[in-house]
Amino acid sequence: MALLYAFLVILAFIALFLYSIYIPLPDELDGRWRLQIIEPILRLVHEYPARIIELIYGPEARNKYTRRLFDLAKQPKCPKTITIVTDDYDGVPVRVYIPQQADNKGAIVYIHGGGFAVMNPKAYDGMIFALMKRLKMPVISVDYRLAPEHKFPAAIDDCESAIVHLMEYKCKELNVDPSKVVVMGDSAGGNLSAVVAQRLKRRTDVKFQPKVQVLIYPFIQCVDMQLPSYQLYAKKYNFTALLDPRSMARWTLLYLGIPATWSNIDKMTRNEHVTRTVREKAPFANHLSHKKLPASFLHDDLYDGPHSPNGDSKLCADLEPFMFNPDFSPIMATDLKGLPSAFVVTCGWDILRDDGVLYAKRLEEQGVTVNWVDYPSAIHGVVQDCVNELANHMCNSIGILQQSAPPCGFGSNGAQALEQEEQALLFSQLIARTAKDIETLVDSLPAEEQNRSEQDAHMGQLEVDNQEAAKRLEGVVDDGQRLLEKIQSALADIAAVQMSTRPQF
Repeated sequence: MALLYAFLVILAFIALFLYSIYIPLPDELDGRWRLQIIEPILRLVHEYPARIIELIYGPEARNKYTRRLFDLAKQPKCPKTITIVTDDYDGVPVRVYIPQQADNKGAIVYIHGGGFAVMNPKAYDGMIFALMKRLKMPVISVDYRLAPEHKFPAAIDDCESAIVHLMEYKCKELNVDPSKVVVMGDSAGGNLSAVVAQRLKRRTDVKFQPKVQVLIYPFIQCVDMQLPSYQLYAKKYNFTALLDPRSMARWTLLYLGIPATWSNIDKMTRNEHVTRTVREKAPFANHLSHKKLPASFLHDDLYDGPHSPNGDSKLCADLEPFMFNPDFSPIMATDLKGLPSAFVVTCGWDILRDDGVLYAKRLEEQGVTVNWVDYPSAIHGVVQDCVNELANHMCNSIGILQQSAPPCGFGSNGAQALEQEEQALLFSQLIARTAKDIETLVDSLPAEEQNRSEQDAHMGQLEVDNQEAAKRLEGVVDDGQRLLEKIQSALADIAAVQMSTRPQF
């Protein structure tokens, strides 16, 4: 009897403990019940111990603890169809994934996420294996230097050096066409990908530019940390182990070499790190206007409008040199014209959702071809979850659209495609058929005609030079129009099958 009593007391204690740490996740999340089990475990293993470490030893010690945990994560075994080699590109370590048989002459440079301070290329093995099922081309993952040991702009310099070295010296070795190199990254890696694409556009000493930039829930700015996606976190899943504003603020401060004290972190999350005058300064205020976001993001019960409090003078002075530096905040660049076509992926339950949307909109305004796909039920980091059906579909979609240059359209909804596995398969088949026609036409065009904005500029020059060249380009435009009609037809078929709800700007 005493033993039974002790058992019941222990059971009650466990139940009380589990109840005390239980935070309900939104019903709309993909794989909610699985996440509901994993999320409190992550808090117990990472968040709570990390807070104690930070309190005693400081933010840098906390960051080291986070790194160790990520290093313990087990990655899937490399498929027999892929060979992995480590190399050195202009002094930058890289992890090269080589398919047994490549389908084309392209290559992807992958820049991993991790808040500029954690993670490494190996942590993305599973995601890259999934991507290479669709895209049988080499992938070069850059092992850039991490903060806080190596502060801004060390990571950017490494990524830029590796990409230039690949395009100028390593493409022949990998049997890659340097004009078909794609730069791709997620989260902080999305930031670095966008920045490197801008840097290379400004350079006059490089022969080639990336063909496409793929930005997966990219970190684009931290001027406004009260965007609707940040407010959504505070009201629907605050204090969970999902990517939170405090972690983003901490990593940003470590990256920039500014003291990552609890006080500074709290001020950033309250938007007290930038003065009201600076935040409302034109034209930068327009770049981050909440009015540019889809109306569906501005829920009346979950959105309180823009927050522009008076900033802390010391923190504002420390951060101001970076807030409008395009090497840190790529959305603040004054000229985005001529950048590679962009494929931007965002997730509905992610504080960085609005960063990606606003940058996609800004690129579109500057004449860059953009395809934005939103997954309303997904969370930040989903592409690394190899057992998640949504993650597999996302990788498949990236692969499909990667093959079809230029990207097809602006604004689509990816999550609805996974209501049934058959729908995802049909999605793949429909686009793949169109992509094959696209590849045939695009490969037949001169390199300068693949980008529509460059084509228009080139046409204008040729009209001045001679009328015959202008007529030739008019024929190319007609071919391009027929191509767009094919894409629109395929997307209409997809919409009919998937019943996708497309966000409207």
